[in-house]
Amino acid sequence: MNNSIIVLIIGFFLVSCSNEEIIPDTDSCLIKEYGHVFIISSSETHYKHKLLYAGEKIMKRINYDYVAPAAGIYNLGEVSRDSLVYDNYERLWKIYQVPLSKNYSYSEFEYNKSNVLPYKRNEIFIFNYTNSTYTYTYPEEIFYDSKGRIIRTVLDYTEPNYEFNTTTIYEYDSNGNLLKIDSTKEQYGITNQIISEYSDYDDKKNPFSSFPFLDSRGISSSINNFRHYEIITYTNKDITGTQIGTYNYEYNDFDYPLLGIYECD
Repeated sequence: MNNSIIVLIIGFFLVSCSNEEIIPDTDSCLIKEYGHVFIISSSETHYKHKLLYAGEKIMKRINYDYVAPAAGIYNLGEVSRDSLVYDNYERLWKIYQVPLSKNYSYSEFEYNKSNVLPYKRNEIFIFNYTNSTYTYTYPEEIFYDSKGRIIRTVLDYTEPNYEFNTTTIYEYDSNGNLLKIDSTKEQYGITNQIISEYSDYDDKKNPFSSFPFLDSRGISSSINNFRHYEIITYTNKDITGTQIGTYNYEYNDFDYPLLGIYECD
């Protein structure tokens, strides 16, 4: 597990409940591509992530990044795919995180009976060599609050020659938006910590609502879209890196921020 951060803007749609009949929100959109990049050499706009759906269910995410330049010109190329598999109850079962190589990893989720939220995730790594294949499984416990929002994960792995513990805490404000993610990894007497803080939320719909991907955790429990973030990394309490970002959104007619390509009702 590395310390890289992929910043996404993600959240849940706000749903009001009463004793009256609930009318579904027909003014909804599915985001199909996001992660804007501009290729100077071709003067074209591209996106780093493309989503494939079955109905409204995400089945695959194709990830792009800059690839080795041809004649000194950088272009985007596919670097990995996240393929999703659902169980007989339509719950997320597996996420295959496959790079374009012979080695890959995937997550397998476990549920208690008919619960819709998984209590455990097994992170499984497959390493294929010429004459052998090695498999490593890292179990992670997942905890939620009474509103079904993720509040803590604990990945504790112990083997004779390799062990580590990663604990991540999620905090929310009174409006249901994420305030902070505090992730700490302990290994061989070294403590690596990443603290991510989110603020200045709008009051619009969040297009990444309920995203199932691991890099969406916590943020996908927010109601709205954050417009400011700060990420600080530490090693043994010494600051090793800082990221600060601010967004100014424009919105489409359905109250979604213009972050990519949509398909709307």
